[in-house]
Amino acid sequence: RIGVRPCLVGAQLLFALRCTAYATLARYAKSTHGYLWFVLLEPSHALTFAMMWSAAVEYARRAAPPERQGTAQALVRGAYYYLGVGTGSVIGGRIIRARGYEFLYELGAAAMIAWAAVWAVLLAFASRRRRPA
Repeated sequence: RIGVRPCLVGAQLLFALRCTAYATLARYAKSTHGYLWFVLLEPSHALTFAMMWSAAVEYARRAAPPERQGTAQALVRGAYYYLGVGTGSVIGGRIIRARGYEFLYELGAAAMIAWAAVWAVLLAFASRRRRPA
């Protein structure tokens, strides 16, 4: 059993690794069979999403009181689908148009590594505050 917090950080790091692999493959797998590398890499999306989604839902369940469970789950769904996907589509489209797919994937990997580091520090700080001295 991994736990909610390490699962979230692990999903973030796996996502960063996937973005790096996509950027690298886009640059170097230009042959007619290069798409096979993408096909082999794509199942890692299932693992990344499953880790992130199950951990986020469980984190929201633990954080919300019983009478606010529906609201907590709606916030998780809204943050992911509307804020994350919506904002990502608008900003990502502009970045692709200006700099290309490879740059977007590299930027995504760097941003996710930075966010995972911030998230890990915040989680460690929060767990220290909860423990009695």
